[in-house]
Amino acid sequence: MTTGTVSLRAGADARRAIVIDAAGAADSSVAGAKAASLAALVRDELPVPPLCVTTAVYDRLLATLDDADRQALEAPPEQNEALTHLGACVRARVREAGLPAEDVTELLAGFDDRFAPDALVSVRSSAVGEDSAHQSFAGQFDTYLCVTRA
Repeated sequence: MTTGTVSLRAGADARRAIVIDAAGAADSSVAGAKAASLAALVRDELPVPPLCVTTAVYDRLLATLDDADRQALEAPPEQNEALTHLGACVRARVREAGLPAEDVTELLAGFDDRFAPDALVSVRSSAVGEDSAHQSFAGQFDTYLCVTRA
């Protein structure tokens, strides 16, 4: 487990992946509250997942959406059915657009730095405000188990 330093592959304003260690994930605006909390656990010498995708990747994905989709996300509908429909539409558009090549390269390099080539990892989606003092959304998003590099 790496402690005390952060391994960045991109400029400070465009970090795509950070190592979760005592210093690296302390900024919740970059890594989210969950990663910042995990960094605190590292300071207490507890084992944590080693890598976190940053909000910069999410921001670039949002930039691929058209104005109507972005506006809908900024003021989501209150009715559950409409919200579910909006989420499904946006998810489909993001999947269709895919990650920019530079993000893919960066994230795979982070994977290669931290895991063996045949490693099976879990991937969990999260949000910047998730698991805050005022909101708890643990387990509300997607989790994928036994994910390979391919």
